[in-house]
Order: sequence, then structure tokens, then C-alpha cells
Amino acid sequence: MRTMRMTVMKTMRSVLLLSLLSVASADQLTPELQHPHLLTRLSAAGRECVIGEIKRALLGVKQLGETLETQQHTHLQLMETLTHCYNKKRGAEQLAQEAGL
Repeated sequence: MRTMRMTVMKTMRSVLLLSLLSVASADQLTPELQHPHLLTRLSAAGRECVIGEIKRALLGVKQLGETLETQQHTHLQLMETLTHCYNKKRGAEQLAQEAGL
């Protein structure tokens, strides 16, 4: 949970910085933000962050699919067991009725 928050905070900082850079004109930027390779590095870092988030999302979807498949299998087994028990109960009730007559 902590690493997820850290990732979100890093992403938010990058987005905020990129937003500020896109809004500000070159003459309004401080000297450290006017470095010619800064935008390239920020763009590369942002791209890596987005790729990482997409990979994590795909992994999450895959894990969710596996979990749902496992739960479906368990549900089917439980339903089969329930049906079997119900049928046994009905058979026992019929035998009891026939024996009582």
C-alpha cells in the first residue's frame, strides 16, 4: 500500500511539473528549468512511469481473472455438492414416507 501511494505521489509530481512547464513560457522559467534536456528527461521518466502503471494494471487484470476462475470453480463444486445433498435428502424423505405407509 505504501509503495502504491509513493508511486501515485511521484506520478502526481511529474504531472504537476509537466503542467507547469507547458503553461509557463521559456522566459518565465527559472534557470534550472530552462535546461535543454530537462523536458526530454521528464518525458522519458513520464513514459517509463506510464508503462510501469500499464504493466501493473495488466498484471492486476490477469490476477483478477485467475481469482474469478478459481472462485467460479469453487462455486460449481459447492453447487454440485448442494445438489447431491438435496437429492439424498429427498430420497431419504421418500423412503421414510414409503416406510410409514
